[in-house]
Amino acid sequence: MLRVDHNLLEVEGDYTYFNKALFTGIAFIIKDSQVTDSFKYSDGIKYDSYHNYFEYDNHALRYLRDSLEEDDTDFSCEPILLDGKRFSGIIYDFDDGYCIEEAIVDNGSILESVNFYKNGNIEEYDVISSGDYYQSYCFDMYNNIEFFSIKKKPYFVFEYKLESNTIRSLIMYGDLNKYYHSLNQQCIFFKSLDVSFLIKKKFNCFFYMEGDYIDNKFFSFLIEQGCFDQVHFLTLSSTNISEEEIQKTLLINNKSMKYKFI
Repeated sequence: MLRVDHNLLEVEGDYTYFNKALFTGIAFIIKDSQVTDSFKYSDGIKYDSYHNYFEYDNHALRYLRDSLEEDDTDFSCEPILLDGKRFSGIIYDFDDGYCIEEAIVDNGSILESVNFYKNGNIEEYDVISSGDYYQSYCFDMYNNIEFFSIKKKPYFVFEYKLESNTIRSLIMYGDLNKYYHSLNQQCIFFKSLDVSFLIKKKFNCFFYMEGDYIDNKFFSFLIEQGCFDQVHFLTLSSTNISEEEIQKTLLINNKSMKYKFI
């Protein structure tokens, strides 16, 4: 869904247009560096108000990010300040009139942020601070996930990276089964957490695996599912896989593959 500055729209009679086409998307009204209002449109007709992507406090302050003060000596740019005081509310970033970011800021720190492509699809979503959870997702401009990472305390990590529609790396620490239910409730894009997603993809010809969750049984399962069919070289780090089991599994499945432990 397109997300644009209201000034880019044209109104003709009862209809609203963007680039001479009936507008479907979200329009933001900006005044004195504040987003004072925003509305949803469908086929040129305004039909509802819009507050923010996160359905966060509808009465929160809404400011353009470039109007606030940020610490340029720190990667996080925090604390974020308004008139010298730590800011709390929603911040927005625009590029050529397109909204490319929304973020929740609490007491100067970003808690949650979403970045958009100009076509309105999500580019990146991060939950920086949500209790014991950290989440990060990256998508291509057609909504296909490219990177997924979720971390939870007690210690648990599940992360993968895609490249050319293959999975390039897989990192799993902790006990997925133990945390799966609670993770599924908290996971923003919960389908990303589903292990069945992994077996629907091929692994990259140069594949990297890391983590104590990856044991002999899990490795055998992935081999049997055909995930390694096009893998030529496997790198393993800090896994619970024995070299003897790798050789045995490859032999049983008539699979030839170079590998190394680091």
